[in-house]
Order: sequence, then structure tokens, then C-alpha cells
Amino acid sequence: MGPYISPMVSSLSAPVIRELDGGTLTMVHAPAELHVGMSYIALFVDDEQGRADAGAQLSCHLYPPGEPDRGVSVFVWRAEPGRFLLREVLLKQPGERELAVRVIRPGREDEVEYFTLQVGEMRDLGWYPGVLTAPGMPGWEDSRREVAPIPGGRLTMLHYPPQPRVGMIHFQFIVQGRPEWLSLNTGMFRAGVGDFYDNLHLQKLETGIYIGYVLVPQPGPYIVRATVTTRGAPGYTVQFEVRVME
Repeated sequence: MGPYISPMVSSLSAPVIRELDGGTLTMVHAPAELHVGMSYIALFVDDEQGRADAGAQLSCHLYPPGEPDRGVSVFVWRAEPGRFLLREVLLKQPGERELAVRVIRPGREDEVEYFTLQVGEMRDLGWYPGVLTAPGMPGWEDSRREVAPIPGGRLTMLHYPPQPRVGMIHFQFIVQGRPEWLSLNTGMFRAGVGDFYDNLHLQKLETGIYIGYVLVPQPGPYIVRATVTTRGAPGYTVQFEVRVME
């Protein structure tokens, strides 16, 4: 795997080899046991003599088994001739995923090979506050928490009351993972209507921990959109659904 995998990973899977017409396609991934969150997949195309196939190109599609229409095309980075990396593949849900790899080589028909990926639950990152308070804020012990993967970590949203109702709703956000995450921006809007928007009046309690609130005027389904940003990057956005009752 050498220089192709991020230094952030600590383990690699055993190689999986597929026979091609006049060569082989090898796949390894990191971490060795995939889980919800960030992963890296390396693909090697070799010729009959076991040398890197300099003319090969790849295209990749990742999807739930049997449902290719629900999948996404994955950007393939050509690190060296015959050596390819799918960098920072974000796996959002546990379960099986199918990776379809089209191998394109001059003078040969395209071949498609399939790899099944087993994705486990989000791993415990070992640091999980959620009971921080500020003047005028509720305790969070009974609040409901939602977790979404972000590159290199996760974003946790807590809200109180646990079953939101029309009126005041309190929020706490915990950005966990990469130390270079710099800021968080949020907004809440009524799903499918567009007649309500609020930025949650976000305040930073300490590094990676934010609190906010909103006054919701009507019941219905709402979306909370949260964007974590780093210096010099456009940011990464996740969404949470919140159903507000009367």
C-alpha cells in the first residue's frame, strides 16, 4: 500500500484479487474492518508478468447490493501507472456495499469486477461529552442525540426537549475527530415548504462544542443543516431531520 493510504489509518485488509484477461485486479482497504465513517480503497492493475499495467484506467461505482441506481460514482485518483486510490470514501450506514470496478485497458475489452464491502457500526472515538450546560440551558441527560459521520470523525446533535414541540427547542453540537475543524454553521428550515429559516443563534462553548436554540412557530418536519469547515476548504455539510409536534 505504501504511500497511497493516508497516515491516519492504522490497519489494512488482506488483498482481494480478481483475475482479468491478461492480468489481475487487486483491492485492499483501510481500515481493515470498515465502519461508518471514512475509508480508503486502493486498487492495483497488473499485467501477466505481475508488472503495473501503465495503460489501465478505472471507473468505480459504490451501491447497496442489488440496487445500483441508489449508488454513487466514486472519484478514482491515479497515484502511479496501474495504481489507483479511492480517497476518503465516506460510508454513511452500516451493512453491505458493492463496489463495481470497470477496468479499461488499450487493446482489450473493458472488464467489470465486483467487491463486497462489509461496513460496521460507527466506532467509538473515546471522547463523548454531552452534558455541558450554560446559563439558561437545560441539562442534556435526557435529550435525544443524532450522530452523522464527517471526514475523520463525527458530528453529534442533541436537542431538548427529546420530543420537540412548537416553541423553544435547545440544541448542542459536538464536532469530534480531526483537530483542524475550525468552525460550525447551522440552519433549520421547514422541510418541503421554505417558509421558515433560523440559524439557531449558535454559540461556541469550547473547542468543538456549540449550543443554540430556535423558536419554532408550527408543527411539521424540519431539517437542521450543519456545515463544519477547515481553513482553505469549502466545508462539509450534513443534515438531521427533526419532527416538531403541536
